[in-house]
This record gives sequence, structure tokens and C-alpha cells, in this order.
Amino acid sequence: MQYEVYVDKLFLMNLFFDCLMLGATGKILKLKTSFFLAAVAGGLGSFGLCSVFLLPFQHAWSRFLYLGAVIFPLMIFAAFYKNSWKKQIQAGIVFVGISILCGKIIEYIFYVVRVGVPIRFYGIIIGAAGVLSVYFIKLIRKIYIELREEESKYYTVLIKYQEQEILVDALYDTGNLLKDPFTGKYVHIIDKSVTEHLFGDYNKVSMSEHGIHLIPYQTIAKAGMLPVFTITEMLVSNGSVEICLKRPVLGIGSGQISSQNKYHMILNAGELKS
Repeated sequence: MQYEVYVDKLFLMNLFFDCLMLGATGKILKLKTSFFLAAVAGGLGSFGLCSVFLLPFQHAWSRFLYLGAVIFPLMIFAAFYKNSWKKQIQAGIVFVGISILCGKIIEYIFYVVRVGVPIRFYGIIIGAAGVLSVYFIKLIRKIYIELREEESKYYTVLIKYQEQEILVDALYDTGNLLKDPFTGKYVHIIDKSVTEHLFGDYNKVSMSEHGIHLIPYQTIAKAGMLPVFTITEMLVSNGSVEICLKRPVLGIGSGQISSQNKYHMILNAGELKS
């Protein structure tokens, strides 16, 4: 069986569809893009699809490889190159998801037309499909926002103290606003395992040698005195934001901060906001 493919119509239809899906993806993920970039990326995707029928591919798998490994990444990059590579990967996943959804809706509408459903039901069917699409897109956006909020709580921190450096995972805690009453500086909390790398066993070091002093603290569970000291520098990053703090104050926790050993530091929300 042979089929005739009208390349010009295929190009225009695919261009419209790609631009629409790229625009929806950008809106859902709130990415940096524009109509011009979406049009360029859509044109690139349409050209790639049409070229499948013009290039001498010998096997079906080579066509899929060409589209999936070459054309699709180029299209996503062209539309969202102003964003990080992680966000581009997320955009690719969302683009595929909403494209499949909309494709299935269009396929179902054509099926309804083909089997001869009375025309008075077309509006109901299309309206229901539209409502389902809106709720599906909102669900994707909600999941994405929740994942981003969860991800934004964790940072990577490079601690520099005298000649020592250590890279630790940290939790951004909006409830930590502890201040050193003597210096007025915000206090970030580390567990004792971090101090072993900076100056050895805390129980054996000279407090005066490292400028360690005690400050009062209180949590919901308990109150007491917290040993704190000033370090040289701290670089805080979460992939998209990087903050350099000069001579911040660290407090030494009494034990392991994270029960699951997921992080070894609690960042002070007051200093990161200021």
C-alpha cells in the first residue's frame, strides 16, 4: 500500500501544532522564551519531520532515532535555550506529555466524526475534551510547582574556614532565624561531622583558638546553649541561585541534624533573604 504525503501541508500543520505545544509548555513551566523562539523551534521541528520523507532512510528505527535524538532536542533547545539544561529536560518531558494528550483528543474527535455521531453532540464532546485538557495541564503544573518547591529547599554549600574547605548538603529552613546576640549575625547550623573536617574533634579543640563562644537558643522541643564560630566564607547554591556570604556564623549542633542523613547543615532564612 502506498500513501501520498503533501509536504507543504504536513509542514504547516506540524508548525502550528509545535508552536502551540511549545507555547503551552513555556506557560506551564514559566520558562524564559518568546513567540519568535517558539516559531523558530516549531519551524525546525516541522522541517525535521518533513525531511524524514526526503532523506534516504533505510529502516524505520533510523527515522525515529533521527527525530528523537537530533530534531527533538534541537527544537527544545531552540525554544528554551535561555533556561538551564535541567529546565530544558523538564520542558521536553512536558512537551511530550501534552502533545500526546492533545494528539489523542484530536484523534478521538476525528473518530467521532468518522463513525457518524450526530452533529449536535460535537460541541459537548469538544467542550468535555477541552475541560479535561485544562485540568490535565493544571495538574501537570501543580506537580511541577510542588517538585520545584521541594527541590528549592535543598542547597549545596561550600564552607571555607582558614585553609580547610568542605562541600555539604544543606536544608533551607524558613523557621531558622537564630541570631548571635553578641555580633547580631544570623547563625547557620552544622552537625558535628562537619567540624571534624574543619578543625578536628570538637570535644578536643581549644574554644578560644577558634573563637568559639556560646549563645542561647530555643526550639519547640528544648532550649540551651549553642557553640558558634565565624568562618572565612560560604558559597550557597541550588543550581539556579548562587550566594556568597563573607564571614558567616556557624552553630555546632549537638548531633546529627538529619535523621536520614540527607543534609548536614541548616541554612538561616534571615541571612539568605537579606
